[in-house]
Amino acid sequence: MRRLFIVISLLAVVAAACGGSAGVAATVDGQRITAADVADLVHGDPDSVTSETFAVLLFNLVADEVFRTRAEEDFSITVGEEEFTTEREAFIAGITAQGQTLEEVLEANDATETRLDLIVAQRLLVGKIVEALVVDAGPPTDAEIDLERETQSLQLSNVCASHILLENEADAQAALDRALAGEDFAALAQELSTGPSGPNGGDLGCASPANYVPSFANATMDAEIGMPSGPVESDFGFHVILVTERTEPTRDALITSIDQRRESELLDAWRIEVLTAADVEIDEQYGTWVTEPLPQILPPDN
Repeated sequence: MRRLFIVISLLAVVAAACGGSAGVAATVDGQRITAADVADLVHGDPDSVTSETFAVLLFNLVADEVFRTRAEEDFSITVGEEEFTTEREAFIAGITAQGQTLEEVLEANDATETRLDLIVAQRLLVGKIVEALVVDAGPPTDAEIDLERETQSLQLSNVCASHILLENEADAQAALDRALAGEDFAALAQELSTGPSGPNGGDLGCASPANYVPSFANATMDAEIGMPSGPVESDFGFHVILVTERTEPTRDALITSIDQRRESELLDAWRIEVLTAADVEIDEQYGTWVTEPLPQILPPDN
């Protein structure tokens, strides 16, 4: 598999080609990453890359070196050529299936196929690392599932709702009374609502309640389906709400949510641990290596 590198300037390329130390941008546990090791990631002119972008790209290469080394040391994990090729082909197929060519996508993201290779290889590596990290975690307990339901229901639910927004509670109550008396909710919204959805009959579409302000979100979860309710106060005014459909998370969805968050937390902790422990030196012309609050390369002051 090709290594993924970037060059920031022609001078750096020449220095690296000649073995000059001026081309070394970083050393990771004794392994060199040169400025010449960075240009394959940039689609356009390497000289146009800002110091901030260069620091980000260099960090990606530093992290790639650390992750590959530690994945093999900690879990005996490597990425084989055959599985890499299969994953790369699938990745490209997913891009072209959306109607864009690979070149168009790369150009739009100022990236090269070498950078694509880095992304694909890291996806494979991260997937294997996550599997190794969670192998001893075990399934979520009933208590964890109950807590997930209590704390994540807004995020994991889906609600289809409309509302009528008014400036004061008295007007909102009057609108609610008319809706409860049988007047068409959408027509009332068009007539009365001060919100931007009024002309559309107050229709907010279907979305996670977590997208709404808390008082409105909680009201959409408590409302009886098909029955106007309210008034509910928020920073925007007073709402009369009609929920036409609501889907709440199943036990399986809650377990999936717990598993995904657990995987993310374990992976983040491992990444921080191995990057902090790594012996990383950055040439000062390219930035400064820091591990607090998180491992990163700070670009040089201009």
